[in-house]
Amino acid sequence: MERLNVGIIGPGRVAHRFAAACENLDNIHLWSVASRDRERAKVFAEQYKTLVPCPAYDDIHAFLADPQLDAVVIAVPDELHAQYAILAAEQGKHMLIEKPLCTNVQDGKRILEAVKSTGVKCAIGYHLRWHAGLRKLAQHLHTNGAKDIQHMQIHWAHQFIDEAKWRKAPENSKWWSLTVLGSHSLDIVRWYLLPSCGEVIEANITTTNNQFQGNDESSLISLKFESGATASIYSSILYSSPLKLDIYTSDTHIKGRNLTGSMDERCITIGESALDFQCEQNLYEKELLDLHKAIVLDGSPEVTLYEGLRNIQCMLGFESDLREAYDK
Repeated sequence: MERLNVGIIGPGRVAHRFAAACENLDNIHLWSVASRDRERAKVFAEQYKTLVPCPAYDDIHAFLADPQLDAVVIAVPDELHAQYAILAAEQGKHMLIEKPLCTNVQDGKRILEAVKSTGVKCAIGYHLRWHAGLRKLAQHLHTNGAKDIQHMQIHWAHQFIDEAKWRKAPENSKWWSLTVLGSHSLDIVRWYLLPSCGEVIEANITTTNNQFQGNDESSLISLKFESGATASIYSSILYSSPLKLDIYTSDTHIKGRNLTGSMDERCITIGESALDFQCEQNLYEKELLDLHKAIVLDGSPEVTLYEGLRNIQCMLGFESDLREAYDK
């Protein structure tokens, strides 16, 4: 498959990033857009000059029935992910689901079953996997055998009060800070620690919601791994503080500072040595290219459906047994 025709379900804030990414890629094209509001889908499609004559849909079944549509980006509210993912799988469409995978383990299992039974590729949208600094540090940890990691911590805050205000109400979303920041941070921790520390065996969640009395405004995730290593993840939508991380081994302190701040201020040090990296602003392009590669080579995307399911299990704080076995 030389050219991948991609449709977007849910023309919101994140959808614009994927649409802009499609404009810059030769072998991936924005093909169509679906929304419950057809006029909104039409305006979005016209903005990005999609290729088909009538690219705007308010009928999800008609949208997915298009034989020229190869894959979809699911960028609807979290609680709708399972519904659209299962429909897409049933129509043989590959997919990239914006994080988190869904909001409960039962829906995650339903998506997993649908994807396995149809053989479509499914990637989860953790774009920070393509952050040049974070990626280079992952390579260092995995190739240098960091087997004595004792603790990792991440702190990240951003004022998403207006940008994602629909998430504040429990009837609209299960999480707020955990969705927009905590889930990303959890993915980084698992990405870094799983190879040397084993699976998570304990997960505990503490949240606050004093200002809006809705979903989590600030959250703290505490994890314990099979090796005995621990991790803590703090996220908040009440103020802004660029992502920073610390990893402690028996003889080294690894520090990352301003990792989502200004490009020229991002910094990672391993002990006294600075890690050399240059970030680019094309993370969504790389997510789409990763899905395309998985389809063409019949391989696995960078972040698999399996890992997306593990992520929400951790955010649920062992509401379900994290040690349950799944086929990867």
